[in-house]
Amino acid sequence: MSIIITSNHRTTGEVEFSKRHPDVFATNLSAVIVNSLAEKSYEAGLLDSFRSDLNVQIGALETKNDLTKLSVSVAGQVIIPDEINLQDIVVEQVECLLSDSGYSSFGFSNGLVDIEKITSQAPSINKITNSNKFADSCIVTGHYIKEPFGINGTFPAITIGKSIDKTLEKIIMEREIPELRPDGKIHVTTSYEEKDLVVKDIYLSVSHRKNPTKGFKDKIIKSIILRNNYSEILKQANWYVNAGGDFSSYFVQADSGVSKVKDEIIINGGIHPLGSDGVWGKCLYKVSSTLIPYVFSLSRIVSDFLGAKYASISGVARYGQKNATFQLEEIDPFFESEREHINKILKKVSKTRDDIRCVLNMPVNIESYRLFNDISGFHEINKPWKKSNSELLQIFKKNY
Repeated sequence: MSIIITSNHRTTGEVEFSKRHPDVFATNLSAVIVNSLAEKSYEAGLLDSFRSDLNVQIGALETKNDLTKLSVSVAGQVIIPDEINLQDIVVEQVECLLSDSGYSSFGFSNGLVDIEKITSQAPSINKITNSNKFADSCIVTGHYIKEPFGINGTFPAITIGKSIDKTLEKIIMEREIPELRPDGKIHVTTSYEEKDLVVKDIYLSVSHRKNPTKGFKDKIIKSIILRNNYSEILKQANWYVNAGGDFSSYFVQADSGVSKVKDEIIINGGIHPLGSDGVWGKCLYKVSSTLIPYVFSLSRIVSDFLGAKYASISGVARYGQKNATFQLEEIDPFFESEREHINKILKKVSKTRDDIRCVLNMPVNIESYRLFNDISGFHEINKPWKKSNSELLQIFKKNY
């Protein structure tokens, strides 16, 4: 078990700075490229034919006089209209993301973009994507944690860490503390003590210019607490800022970035398993683009239906097959006796790719692409997979 709600049990979640940590930058780049290609395909009237399964790697070519030239490699498979210039799309999205992330000083204009390793989707796979079958195999797991034990249905350590990340992004972009630079990550440790959520430790690693001024770390802590929505509980935490030493070499000066490898961390903070497949860089016809939202939605329905503190549902899809299967994995111990009943109902929920997308209200359209590729907002309650789903709830009520 990885969802444990008991007094004094500590849960530590990891949050890597959204768009700004190298791995997360690469993941965001894969998502915005797919989103842009989907929009261009839609404009051409060919969104239903668009296919994508891309991965991105970023690194440094060289550093001279503190100017680092960027190398971006995009590989994988796509099907796009002939009039779309893939090279131009990738370059445009790299430049936009560098600007949005505060990395405009990196020398991309003299850098390298390599799309030579992109091929068309295999005919056999494409044939399956054009039918109501799963075009890959995967195992995925979702979760839902009810308030007050969870925040937005997930672990408080993740939600609070993401909130600190957003606060820091504003501080950096507004140059409130000029020494700060965009790159970094956070570990947040929480526990429940006498029914109250307590933030025990915050271990923050944040990049900065060389030789920051005295009191630099205290300024960061005070500014975050002052501006953050969770300021009252953050005041009580033990803060550790750059406890490992200076962080004056950052982004691709210090690390490369690879998409997909941190998808599980982005969604689950390293606390809970996600499954066997990556998330972003894919079109909505890929199996994980359908099953991952669904198992999160099913997890919420089980928790809401039973009144359980938490629930976790897994899903399995197999290449070329029409139906996925679902199973209850974790449940509030008070409702363990309901496991058999819940698993029987899970045999009656929608199982095919098209039926699942229908019940989630996530058809293959531009709005679904935008929702799914909003990486930092995966756990926001307005997402289709995070809302209470009345149609699924009725299935549980009818078959219980």
